[in-house]
Amino acid sequence: MHLRLGSRRLLRALVVPLVVAGTVSAAGMVGPAAMAAPTPPAAACGHKIIQPFALGVPPAGQQASALARLAQRVTCSAAALAGTPILKAPSVKVPSPNAISPRTDTAASNIVDAVDATSTTDAWAVGTTVTSTTASALIEHWDGSTWRAMPSPSPGNLSELFSVTAISATSAWAVGMTQDGTGTLVALTEQWDGTQWSVVPGASLFPNENILVSVSAVSASSVWAVGFTEASGGTLTPLAEHWDGSSWNLSGASAPSSFTELTAVTAISATNVIAVGLFINASGFVQALTERWDGTQWTTVPSPSGANDTELFAVTATSPTSAWAVGLSDDSTGLTQPLIERWNGTVWSVVPNPALSNEFGELRAVTATSTSNAWAVGDFDNANGAEVTVTEHWDGKAWSVVPSANPGVLDQLNGVVATSTSNAWAVGDTQGAFGAEETLTEQLKSSAWKVVPSPNPGTVSRLQSVAATSASNAWAAGFFLTAAGVQQTLAEHWDGTAWTAVPSPNPSATSNELRSVSATSATNAWAVGDFTDGNGIVQPLAEHWDGTAWTAVAVTSPLGRFQELNSVVATSATNAWAAGSFTDSSGTAQTLVEHWDGTSWSIRATPSVGGGVLNGVSATSASNVWAVGGTLAGRPVIEHWNGTAWSVVPTFDPGQLSTLWAVDATSTSNAIAVGSVNNASTGQPTPLSERWDGTGWTILPNPSPNPQPGQQTQLIGVAATSATNAWAAGLTPVFGDTNPRPLIEHWDGTAWTTALSANPLPHAFGDAVAATSGTNAWLVGHYGIDGPVSPPGEGTLIEHWNGTTWATVPSP
Repeated sequence: MHLRLGSRRLLRALVVPLVVAGTVSAAGMVGPAAMAAPTPPAAACGHKIIQPFALGVPPAGQQASALARLAQRVTCSAAALAGTPILKAPSVKVPSPNAISPRTDTAASNIVDAVDATSTTDAWAVGTTVTSTTASALIEHWDGSTWRAMPSPSPGNLSELFSVTAISATSAWAVGMTQDGTGTLVALTEQWDGTQWSVVPGASLFPNENILVSVSAVSASSVWAVGFTEASGGTLTPLAEHWDGSSWNLSGASAPSSFTELTAVTAISATNVIAVGLFINASGFVQALTERWDGTQWTTVPSPSGANDTELFAVTATSPTSAWAVGLSDDSTGLTQPLIERWNGTVWSVVPNPALSNEFGELRAVTATSTSNAWAVGDFDNANGAEVTVTEHWDGKAWSVVPSANPGVLDQLNGVVATSTSNAWAVGDTQGAFGAEETLTEQLKSSAWKVVPSPNPGTVSRLQSVAATSASNAWAAGFFLTAAGVQQTLAEHWDGTAWTAVPSPNPSATSNELRSVSATSATNAWAVGDFTDGNGIVQPLAEHWDGTAWTAVAVTSPLGRFQELNSVVATSATNAWAAGSFTDSSGTAQTLVEHWDGTSWSIRATPSVGGGVLNGVSATSASNVWAVGGTLAGRPVIEHWNGTAWSVVPTFDPGQLSTLWAVDATSTSNAIAVGSVNNASTGQPTPLSERWDGTGWTILPNPSPNPQPGQQTQLIGVAATSATNAWAAGLTPVFGDTNPRPLIEHWDGTAWTTALSANPLPHAFGDAVAATSGTNAWLVGHYGIDGPVSPPGEGTLIEHWNGTTWATVPSP
């Protein structure tokens, strides 16, 4: 079996457990081990890049040294992902989603491999999201304002997209690989139809491994994809496929040796397509490969020679007589430098470019808009031994280096696209001080490259509540941890374009938290939670937004050592309710309700339920308020305010340990409460939902499957706009995975149905949901991997419903 790095990152993730034992092996993927190599010392790891290359059993001679060098790159990369600091450089903090505190999750990584665009308001980036157990396809879209993660099919446990081509706003293709049910890596082709991404069957040359690494389109009915396939006997054969508008068909590419692969393709017209790659020649050296399709067949085009090893990773063309290919070249001393070749319609020639490093440098992607405007990106080892990004520009006369951003310890650019001389995108990944990899997107603005936030899970921050008054006004609240481990309040605002963090008070020097937020207008919002005072006593916390700033407002504090507010609802500037709990003199938890009359907060007496907690509150007027929670005995509690007093309202008691977490009401005859009840056979929580019809509360059947032992499914938040439109959010495991994923359900007035969350990672929770109409709803929560790190890595989660799909939206 041969391991080929169409994705150096997926390969790196898979060899991590085996590298620790000192062996590079394919056993983590498919088939037997390919070859073994000792784990190199840190000093030997000059870089973490693994080239697109065939890793196989060397037949003889110099091929062995070439493959051994690749094996070293694999192990160095695995050590980096495992959290072993190979290279050290100052960490530069730049604005990015969840950048409030340092990343501590070493198990999850997000990498972008390629980017393409049709305009300044339409761009696609693809790659992979890797956790400790899975690798799934990652697709992000730029709409002119922000990058958003889009739902992407990931057929197997291991899926990655290596390349994308954008044809129009309603047509795009992405290619890569996935692992089928037998553990074999097979080609993956996905299509965007303007609404969603879906898997389209490709063509397979052999029954073994088939991987596509590059895609390019002439039109919606003429698309080319290239890669490699493993034939019987273990040889690597180039793979070229063509989409004719209805199906993918094989188109045989030239194979100058038994170790040949195609790494990139550019389609100029139906009769002019250029592909590049590499092969191992008879002397055992890696040589650049260029091939051309003339409308009938593929033929090999001679490449410039002279270097011991040359590899081409990317190609682009603006006309039949102008094309660029980039990669790397090793000289006789082993020094690796970027390689740039140009096609003039007849021959390829090497074009001089600036030397970058005394050790290592490469270019991984290239784009051009004219004969005087081209960009190439990659990375190199600087004078300090740190891996940094590189962007080079062609002005029609020469290539020159243009400064680019380097936000992390190890940074690299994997893809680039330009639509004009003033608009370009470069994408890749950056590794923080804690070892986890994050997406890196840079945009060309005012002749300089600048980092632009892109969706990226995993920092220590959490959103627990959301409220919206319109499509351009929403608030989310929660908390985050500082580098020193201090818990502080987190308030984020949506202005119709992007989420931004807004400063909020922190009365405690150690622990502050916001659990709920409610808004009535752009100038009136409340957020509640708790803080720990100097004596270690937990106190209730209420903060108000007046349109300009958040301020802390005094709350009446009952006697006790633990007092918290879990939920808040406001109907006007002079009417708001907050619900929670406190511990009485005996240490028993009791329900707590406070009211805002426009001047101050005051406690309102609630009926005794024998000890309990109120988790949610909702109001439609000054005389119609609902509060829900649970008792210490594990029974659901529902209380109602009629304008004069609070009273307990009978509710369905499932007979097992149960509680209600949230409630939302739209009128005196419509309210929905959600929570969980323990399954009698498994002992794990399952969803619980009830509805008030003006007369009584009744159970609503829930579509969520019963979890397996050790798993749980529950609803935590609910939002309703009418009797026929409500959303509920929570968490659920997925088949074959004990990690929770966001659970989203919709009520249409008759039944609950499960909706698809846009979140790409496991260990994700939907904590709260808000809605203003059938086409505007927000879900917030958090995700991350508990793992062996402390504190656990967690990131904020925000998803938006536009009436058709849920999509992830970046948050500060």
